[in-house]
Amino acid sequence: MAYTNDSDICTCEKVKGVYVVADMWGYWECCCACKKRIENSYTYHSEDYMVELLNRDD
Repeated sequence: MAYTNDSDICTCEKVKGVYVVADMWGYWECCCACKKRIENSYTYHSEDYMVELLNRDD
C-alpha cells in the first residue's frame, strides 16, 4: 500500500488498535478504525532482516 499524501494519515483522537503494512524496507503502523497510517510510525527493518532478504533464493 502506497501512502502519498497527508490525507492518508490517521486523525482519530485515540487509536484503539493497530496493524502493520510492510514493504521491502520497513512497515507502517495503521489504525484499525480508519485504516490510515499513523504519523511517524514507519519503522525500517533491521540490518539482519535485510541481509536475510538479500540472501533468499526465491
